[in-house]
Amino acid sequence: MMGGQRAAWLRQSEIRDMSRLPARLVVIALLSLAGCASPPPPPSFPDIRFTDTPPLQLDVTEIGLYATFQPSGQLPEVDSSFPVPPVTAIQNWVHDRLAADNPTGTAQARVTILDATVRQVALKPTTTGIENVFTKEQAYRYDGHAAARIEIYDKGVNVRTATVEASLSRSIAEGSTLNDRDQLWYAMSRDLTTSLGKAIETQLRATFPPYIRAQ
Repeated sequence: MMGGQRAAWLRQSEIRDMSRLPARLVVIALLSLAGCASPPPPPSFPDIRFTDTPPLQLDVTEIGLYATFQPSGQLPEVDSSFPVPPVTAIQNWVHDRLAADNPTGTAQARVTILDATVRQVALKPTTTGIENVFTKEQAYRYDGHAAARIEIYDKGVNVRTATVEASLSRSIAEGSTLNDRDQLWYAMSRDLTTSLGKAIETQLRATFPPYIRAQ
């Protein structure tokens, strides 16, 4: 008898044997059997990186990364509980997508993360009565906002400044598991950072010559 068939047979045998027990003992036995089932393991999330394309080469000696944004860790803000928080993903984007390409030059670049917040909003049911019982609605909406400032200093003088932003929202259905929520949060951090990164690249190419190398 195969392992799976044997396990199924054992469960059936255990249930048949319970029919001979008092009702209270049957309930206790069933609860014990249910407790033996292992919950699915939590998903494992890799770090969010942006190394699939060559970095943008800047005509600067160094790129400083700063953050005026600090996660609150308090509801309705939930970004600090993400598998990879947006602020971490944005930091990774700067490291992976921007490169200093003039070690003997006179200019320095600065990137400051101004915001990387995701707020949770509880959604009210849109149906009532018996229809609500059979309708699976969205339980929460997550509103994300990211912002960054990019600056170039040449010989200590600020010669270029631009501020960029990105926003997105996602919702999750009632009855979703914690694993479902974490999968959504992980994708949201990646997508929010990707949107902000595209905005940064657009600004650099449009308004930062001659401090960006032609590619």
